[in-house]
Amino acid sequence: MQTELSPAKKKILLVDDEDDILEFLSYHFRKNGYDVITGMDGMSALTSAYATLPDVIVSDIRMPLMDGIALCKNLKSDDLLKNIPLLFLTADDGEYVALLAHECGADFYLNKPVRIEVILRVVNSLVNREIIH
Repeated sequence: MQTELSPAKKKILLVDDEDDILEFLSYHFRKNGYDVITGMDGMSALTSAYATLPDVIVSDIRMPLMDGIALCKNLKSDDLLKNIPLLFLTADDGEYVALLAHECGADFYLNKPVRIEVILRVVNSLVNREIIH
């Protein structure tokens, strides 16, 4: 009897220093078939990225210990982690912050508040390496 292997779940690393944001995002990504890993700052996220090699990372920018920009720079400068897509999901909406996000190598940038459907669509596109319009 032949058994069919189910495709591996995609792993997402969610990084935010606010518990309620992490809980909200975790719920919706689990509901949509993702294995969820969380971190509350850039330093713990970097450690988790090495340990789990997620398929995508969604990160806030303003966080303690290591902010999202420093996290992104560390990820993109490491051969093991540089190809993991990174989406910034942040309340910072200034042009300067958007420029920093682009310069550090982030793949996409969304401002809070944003509908969960939009976040899911962007993340699914990043995981599937689709061009986002």
